[in-house]
Amino acid sequence: MRHAAVSWSIAALVFGALAGPSWAQDGFALSSPAFTDCATLPADLKCTRDGGDGLTPPLAWTGVP
Repeated sequence: MRHAAVSWSIAALVFGALAGPSWAQDGFALSSPAFTDCATLPADLKCTRDGGDGLTPPLAWTGVP
């Protein structure tokens, strides 16, 4: 079940990236101060299986439909 959730999450990210910048500016936007562009995932946010703490990143959203 976890694998299916990850697959759907990846599909949502890919669709969002392909939707174009006008969609991102005018619609729903999800952000987190824990991430920076082109950077690796912070160690404490990695799952425990990969040596991280499994913490949930802080999230912020705008443009909720």
